[in-house]
Amino acid sequence: MCAALFLRCCGCVHFRAARVRGPVSSLPLLASCLLVVHETNSIPGDFRVASNKSNCQAVVSFEQQYFSESDLHSYWKMFDVPPSPPTVLGPNNVSMPGGEATLDIQMITGMGQNINTTFWSFPVGDYIMNWAWAVGNVTRAPFTTSISYGDTETGYEFKTGYGIAYIRRMNLELQKMAVRGYTVFAGAGDAGWTNVGEMGNDLSNPDPTCGIMRAFFPSESPYVTSMSASFVFSPTGSSSDLQEATISVRGGRSWTTGGGFSNLTGVQSWQAPFVAKYLEQSADTLPPASMFNASGRGYPDLVAVGDNNICIWYGAVFPLGGTSASGPIMAGIASLLNDALLNKGLPTLGHFNPTLCVLSSGVVAALLVVLLWAGG
Repeated sequence: MCAALFLRCCGCVHFRAARVRGPVSSLPLLASCLLVVHETNSIPGDFRVASNKSNCQAVVSFEQQYFSESDLHSYWKMFDVPPSPPTVLGPNNVSMPGGEATLDIQMITGMGQNINTTFWSFPVGDYIMNWAWAVGNVTRAPFTTSISYGDTETGYEFKTGYGIAYIRRMNLELQKMAVRGYTVFAGAGDAGWTNVGEMGNDLSNPDPTCGIMRAFFPSESPYVTSMSASFVFSPTGSSSDLQEATISVRGGRSWTTGGGFSNLTGVQSWQAPFVAKYLEQSADTLPPASMFNASGRGYPDLVAVGDNNICIWYGAVFPLGGTSASGPIMAGIASLLNDALLNKGLPTLGHFNPTLCVLSSGVVAALLVVLLWAGG
């Protein structure tokens, strides 16, 4: 979590910056370079740049999180990404780029290349419900959207003007998006599964009694695809020996990716067998039964790289990270899937969580093969 960000971002983890002093090949190997992400997710070379003109994707921004057009163009140049300037809806002060917005727009355009992209920005005081209403008021919204903001259920409950009713209404809006065929990716937060507050994210006070664990919304919603984060590493120091692991303090990182069980929404039918298997296999390591809702909607749904994600921020090469990175990365991958589907005259992915559970082994690769170029 970066101290410079405001309260409700899922989190944008900062590392040390470095000024560009030569060609990219002279920089240290960092695990989240686009090529590594492409290879990790088994995306064939011919499908890494979209071609369908009707394809579209978006990131959502709140709390004066802006991006620099100059930084974005430098990022594209560094990674040889075809320039495709995003459409900006709402405010964007290019002289005040924030880490969150920088990460969001660079990750989604880096992965979802040559796709019509919207940077959907909202003024101070607006939040995710305002975005949902905006989606409902347009004839066609972007097919995929990444949202890197959220709070715990308790946070909404304690915040003046929010409350559990806000979550329930927001779930209805997300359900409408699913019915309309839109895919929403939501970061699961960067503080694990906690009952003491989400660092700067949580609007509620810490719980000195260490009561029930606090689920993170909207990532816990059954109508979004919840995103966790991983890191890529090489135990031998060789780029040909890359492995992937979930980000956690126990695993040697400075933060732990989010996940857990909803206290408001029950387990979904499409995930029930997997949740039951997880609870059985993890029985010896789970918290006491009184601290979590074992019958709740389990999240996250997917994981993508969220550590050492190379960005350009204020003209510097700056590694950022968090589930705020994995969300837009997966949104970009979904946009590539949509591109191939659209080129075949097929519907876009839409709400595809049930499909993910069917294709739970090698999800992205399986989707690519089954839906796109295996004669489907």
